[in-house]
Amino acid sequence: MVEVVVYKEAVAQHALEDACLLRSQRRCITAHILANAAFEIIQHVAIEATDFSLVAAFWRVAKNDDNKKMILERINLAYNFFKHADRDKDKELYFDEMLTDHIIYLTILDLERTAHIRPTKDGYTILIATEIREFHKNYIASYGGDPISLVGLEEIAAHANDAREDLCMAHIRNWLWNRTDIFRDNR
Repeated sequence: MVEVVVYKEAVAQHALEDACLLRSQRRCITAHILANAAFEIIQHVAIEATDFSLVAAFWRVAKNDDNKKMILERINLAYNFFKHADRDKDKELYFDEMLTDHIIYLTILDLERTAHIRPTKDGYTILIATEIREFHKNYIASYGGDPISLVGLEEIAAHANDAREDLCMAHIRNWLWNRTDIFRDNR
């Protein structure tokens, strides 16, 4: 048996590539599972490399809101449903595919920032694959016209200063409240 050394960067990158590819093929369940895996990993990689993560800022907003229990349940609803599919066999999920798009987009932003600041680690090079670039372009085309969309985070996160994290969190909070159905009663 041959042992292979795998870095967190590689796991996040490949999960994200496959999530983008599967999302483009409208295979949303698998895309969502892979996107969530990359989403969880990349925040740690980004913080380690850059001292800042948009994914971590997203979680801080969700966990600090007065409605945090509802926000976290809604964000994790599909992921937990898929992860525990062997339980409650008759249970149904009303799944919003756009949540997968937003999770992928935030993960892409952290991966791109990490690749720009620390492109290699012990010989492993982070490469932004065609699937990721294509998804990024399509996301901006779909959501970029809205000033409250997550697309605005790209410019805010590019500025390395003390106010960046607060500005990103304010933008995410505004987006959560005004552009998602996270507070809508979920069947």
